[in-house]
Amino acid sequence: MDAGIKVVLITLYKFCKEAGFKHPHMIIVEELINPSKMETNIKNIKLAVYDCFDITEQQGDKVTRKREIVKIRQIAMELSYRIGMETQKNWSLVDVGTEIGEKDHATVLHAIKTVNNLRETDRAYNDKYRSTEIEVRFKIRQYGTTEKNENSESSESIR
Repeated sequence: MDAGIKVVLITLYKFCKEAGFKHPHMIIVEELINPSKMETNIKNIKLAVYDCFDITEQQGDKVTRKREIVKIRQIAMELSYRIGMETQKNWSLVDVGTEIGEKDHATVLHAIKTVNNLRETDRAYNDKYRSTEIEVRFKIRQYGTTEKNENSESSESIR
């Protein structure tokens, strides 16, 4: 990131924080300023996505081809992979698939392509995706998701 842009972001962030501005978009600015602060894992990203769509982990990971569940699972896979790349976790497609419904790498790759294609062609889908992404980033930051929560059996760790 350019040094000048970073100075502007830091100044804007500090001003908003001092003014008491608490909006999910602040999380994105905070990540741009200091991306290393965000420690997370695939399971908690998945649980945050499922929570955004009001489904349980059992419903989301269940073997089903119901379109409404598949779309949610695809968003969880795409966000997990992308957030992993952004935070230098570099989770593999296999890692993401194993954690999200015991899927293989090809399924995760298909999910990423499908989500990106739908975002480019369907404005309503893109809007829902973006609001979900902001909410997920907010939840995993707000609840202090760390690697110690990785083995948590309850979705309460992010609620």
